[in-house]
Amino acid sequence: FRSLGHGPCIKLMDAIRGKTAYLPSWDLTKKMIKFMKDQGISYQSEVVIGLSTALSLVPFMNLGIQTACLSLPIRYHHSAVEMADLRDLENMINILLALLVDNVL
Repeated sequence: FRSLGHGPCIKLMDAIRGKTAYLPSWDLTKKMIKFMKDQGISYQSEVVIGLSTALSLVPFMNLGIQTACLSLPIRYHHSAVEMADLRDLENMINILLALLVDNVL
């Protein structure tokens, strides 16, 4: 269960029964988790059944592309009252910038 204000989510798996599933590169995911722990950044683990990310097909492209996934916890997705915590969004942007600038991945 993802909570607003408790940090971005690191996706460990998602799946739509009978259609598609996403499993990230465990090596990249471990690097992200270690980086976030070392920086004292809170995060949440995410396992979702019943929906899938657009990223789900990327690992199968071009003979395989390693991926890891951060997501923003939200409520009431695709509705007029969809909501997120701006602190989660700011942390997610800062994490992505730091991962790229520090060449962690």
